[in-house]
Amino acid sequence: MSLEKGAGKQSYQLGLLTFVHFLADCANNAVPGFLPVAMAYFTLDLSYGVGLLSVLGIGCNLLQIPLSKLGGKSRSPVWIITGLILLGCSGLIGLLPRSTPFIAVCGLLLVVSLGIAMVHPAGLRGVQALEKLPAGMTTPIFMTGGFFGAALAPLLAGLAVERFGLKGLLFFFPLTVLVAFGIWFSGIRLQTDGQNPAQKGEVFSPWNLWSLLAIATFLNCGSASFTGLVPYMLNKEHGFPLWYSGFAIMLFGGGSSAISVLLGMYASRKRIDGTLLTSLFCGIPFAILFFCFAAYKWALIFSFACGALCSSVFPIFVAMAKTGSGKYSLGVRMGLMVGGTWGVAGLVFLGVGILADHFTAKSVLMIAVPVFYLLSGITAVFTRKSAEKVQD
Repeated sequence: MSLEKGAGKQSYQLGLLTFVHFLADCANNAVPGFLPVAMAYFTLDLSYGVGLLSVLGIGCNLLQIPLSKLGGKSRSPVWIITGLILLGCSGLIGLLPRSTPFIAVCGLLLVVSLGIAMVHPAGLRGVQALEKLPAGMTTPIFMTGGFFGAALAPLLAGLAVERFGLKGLLFFFPLTVLVAFGIWFSGIRLQTDGQNPAQKGEVFSPWNLWSLLAIATFLNCGSASFTGLVPYMLNKEHGFPLWYSGFAIMLFGGGSSAISVLLGMYASRKRIDGTLLTSLFCGIPFAILFFCFAAYKWALIFSFACGALCSSVFPIFVAMAKTGSGKYSLGVRMGLMVGGTWGVAGLVFLGVGILADHFTAKSVLMIAVPVFYLLSGITAVFTRKSAEKVQD
């Protein structure tokens, strides 16, 4: 079957935008993969290490809300390009001397977070402008790029740092510059905030925007705690090498990425809210099992299952934010759903990290991750509306 005229070009543009999201979440999630080495290099304890993660996580997410209005009336991809160059600076941490003050390291991560914050809402506006592709699939595919980047980043960063030290991260900057040139020459244009046209394959939402924000916030608190501290737990508390710790997160993100694409394909054709709830509740026991048996290598299958069943539903909720009832523009909706929810998750993660420093990462995660996912599911159950009420 031949593609609709122009769909082939837009498929290429979607792939490029998805890779941009991949790089952005690589920059955001690489730090847990080399955090133990960075802590030793800069002579930091766990509370300061968690502080670095929180500066990056909170900054790159909460900044998305004000930056979602940046260039809202323009179709130019200039803010995606600028954001790529800034987030690429994360690789420059390898040039910092050992004597670098903690506040200076935080300053570099704030620059990186600014770039990540620019890329997310602008990239989603670029995806929404691809009117020849099913809307129910484009957003989940874009979001999956981020999940895959978050999944691979700890592993790749851990391998690079184990082999070359922190200077092994330097390759990331020229890669982001190269992709920035690709964005400029690809003809990508963004949907403006004044537009929010209905597209084929829109995802039905039985939740309003505020309910979706609450559901996604609890969900991301669980995922942020998992991806942020599991590498430390496996490396420091169970003695596994950095590459293995990163591999555990790769499986979590890989499961999330694969299943979210399938959910997106299904969501573009049929109502999917019941499937999302079933997946989320079924994944909670696997999160518990992973932490119970984390000392054994075969427990990695539970990491994969947790990502596939719990974390994978988030991109569909993001897609629903476009059609859920509410008065905000598309750019603000995307900024709130992605940046706002992950920003709150970053603040919560700071508290989780402080508790882990006083107790153990494993004991805290075994409680926090399942509880956050459970709260997300309960919120979704009690705020879901019937199809009749949605139509009203």
